[in-house]
Amino acid sequence: MSLLRRLDERLVPAIGQLLRGTGRAASAGAEAAGRPGRMLARGVRRFGVSIAAVILVAAAALLITLTGGDERSPVRPNPSSVVPPLSGQRLGPVAGSSVSSYLNAAKGRFQQLDALPASQPVTAIVDLTGYLTPQAVTASLLRPGLRIRDAFARVPTVANAAIHTLAVASARDLASSLSAARAAAQAVVKQYRGELAAESRRPSSTLESQISAAAGLAAQAGVDARGLGPTCGCVFALVVSGPVGQLSSLAASSDVRVLDPAPPATPLSQLMVVPLEPQVTGTVPQVQFAGE
Repeated sequence: MSLLRRLDERLVPAIGQLLRGTGRAASAGAEAAGRPGRMLARGVRRFGVSIAAVILVAAAALLITLTGGDERSPVRPNPSSVVPPLSGQRLGPVAGSSVSSYLNAAKGRFQQLDALPASQPVTAIVDLTGYLTPQAVTASLLRPGLRIRDAFARVPTVANAAIHTLAVASARDLASSLSAARAAAQAVVKQYRGELAAESRRPSSTLESQISAAAGLAAQAGVDARGLGPTCGCVFALVVSGPVGQLSSLAASSDVRVLDPAPPATPLSQLMVVPLEPQVTGTVPQVQFAGE
């Protein structure tokens, strides 16, 4: 039981009893003092409850100030029961940091895998030394027991090309995912051109606003519509899950720049994955994903 509650249960009733006794004594004394005393007595009887209430409230306020309040009050939840929102375990570099410091930290985390059993499943991001075709990924990076969970791709010949996150079930899905990304980009370009044509025939402020707002995404889609495809050299990072022994084998590949493992047993849904592009060597930039 808190200090405030113990004082409240013992001290406040005592104060109330004292006030009631004082009120009766004051009333009796006033009656004996003649007419002025009787007038005072009537005031005490009439307003005694109000006076007592005011004094009790003041006493309670003083107790709260001295004790810090009741930490388990119904209007203040126990801090241990408040669950903070999940922000996700970062897997990858932080924008604004140096690439060299990230690579060193990632290599240190990778070396810690030596303490785990070779069969221990772990999820990791694999940043590549260059941009590979889906076919090259399958030929050089596929390992028994490893599962590709996501892939990151972009058109490497355009400096500001956006990054696509490809959800794949296997390496064979990379080609079809890139084809789907190209088709989606082509649809955006077609719609934007249709809006331009409609605005030229019948100018309107509504269409003009829509066209202005969509200009950036349309330009991004134009790059993807021309550069993405099932055989493009666009893949530069993978998210993989599998046993530690196979991850170690994958990390030794000449196509792998760094393999950064997540803490063991961390679900993919709780990871905030950030890839590192092959050409980035100085400061880690803010990553621009497609559609943003």
